[in-house]
Amino acid sequence: MHEAAGRLICALGDSYGWVAAGRVVAALGAASYTPQASAAASLVSEERRGRALGIVIGGLILATALGVPIGTWIGGLAGWRATLWAVAALGAVGLLGVSMLPRLAPAGRHPLAERLSGLRNPAVLITLTVTLLAVTSEHVVYTYIGPLLHDATHGGRALSVPLFVFGVGAVAGNAIAGSATDRLGNRVVLLLAVGGTAVDLALLPLWSGSLAGAGVALFVWGATGWMYLVPQQHRLLSLSEASGPFTVALNSSALYLGIAIGGAVGGLLVNTRGPEWTAVPAFVLAALAYGRPTPTGPTRETRSDPARQGVSDDE
Repeated sequence: MHEAAGRLICALGDSYGWVAAGRVVAALGAASYTPQASAAASLVSEERRGRALGIVIGGLILATALGVPIGTWIGGLAGWRATLWAVAALGAVGLLGVSMLPRLAPAGRHPLAERLSGLRNPAVLITLTVTLLAVTSEHVVYTYIGPLLHDATHGGRALSVPLFVFGVGAVAGNAIAGSATDRLGNRVVLLLAVGGTAVDLALLPLWSGSLAGAGVALFVWGATGWMYLVPQQHRLLSLSEASGPFTVALNSSALYLGIAIGGAVGGLLVNTRGPEWTAVPAFVLAALAYGRPTPTGPTRETRSDPARQGVSDDE
């Protein structure tokens, strides 16, 4: 409901303040839903958890793969308000679908201290730091992909093409990430994802000048950039058996914080130095994320169940 209402406020807004307020309302809805959906993966056995996370995140990726280029195309034809009206209409359809789902018994009340208990685990903090660095790195560039690819997309007229290619890469990367995490472990997939993104963003000045180069680079970026969400959340669920859903929610908070910081840093550079300069902090942050992979030691937090004590932190 918040998502659809927020888009309506944006579509009807006649000032920057109204549009910003609509974005906040929409964000409240998205931020409250995403961690709940991802935490549902804890309901399956651990050996199938990666694929379960891949399915959940796959819905988000499909929406991105189709929604961003279609929204860009609609905006080019009929203006940005038309895009927001379309999103609000889709939100209303989604609300109708959610209302038809079977009701589940509430999980009960949990104090804030319990929700934040995962932060006492150093491995959880490192994992959340990796998410923050990786997401900030990407959104320093992605937030301003329009001006960055202005010349390559013929003044923005063909921007929906590389955005669609980015979405296709994201779908492919996520499809690989689920089964690969179950087979190879979350650390291997995470290093591959963050390392690939770092290299791709470092080469930004080389591929941002042509539509073909941008298409190839955005496919690779989409594949690697959306590949790390599965191993990250898989790791958090493994580290915090007792409070896994809460740590997944913290991961979503780190993700949204990274989007905000990345947009702010990128905007500063675009206004002062030019869009191509966003490659510098993007690569540095991605390299820092790569240099802080999640540890593999016995750091799992377990429930107070004697049968589960002493379980090792395998991946």
